[in-house]
Amino acid sequence: MKYENTINMSRDLCKQVMGRLEKEELAPTPENYELWYVFYANVSPEVKRAISMLEASKKKITED
Repeated sequence: MKYENTINMSRDLCKQVMGRLEKEELAPTPENYELWYVFYANVSPEVKRAISMLEASKKKITED
């Protein structure tokens, strides 16, 4: 996937991603990082929808 963000935008996304990984108690693996980066960067409606559904169901978000 190609990302077209400025350095400052990427830094802001990084802070959001790392905070979310910590909140969800997920390891900062490349796969987990990319998933949340895609979520916060709003580049995939499918990812946004899937995570929003998990959040709405109040289920714990895991690496699975």
